[in-house]
Amino acid sequence: MSYKYHSILQMRSSSKRLKRKVLLPICGIPLGLLVAKRCLNNFSNLIVATSKDDTDEEIYNVIKRSNIQVYRGSLKNVLSRFVEIIKKNQIN
Repeated sequence: MSYKYHSILQMRSSSKRLKRKVLLPICGIPLGLLVAKRCLNNFSNLIVATSKDDTDEEIYNVIKRSNIQVYRGSLKNVLSRFVEIIKKNQIN
């Protein structure tokens, strides 16, 4: 029996302590993209969850250009992003 493993990776730019940390380059690659690519090594399906807020536009563009699924939802309600992704993709 084969299993399909799903992962939802939450990213946002508006951190209070270190803003835009997911976009900071590590060896020339944005940190968030580096983490996402590593997750793809271990999961059948990966979706990056970010917000619709303008502050997360660059995250959306970086992830989308890398052909990784990305979902945009509420900035204030992270749980709703996860719930909407699970429903939309029929993840059990």
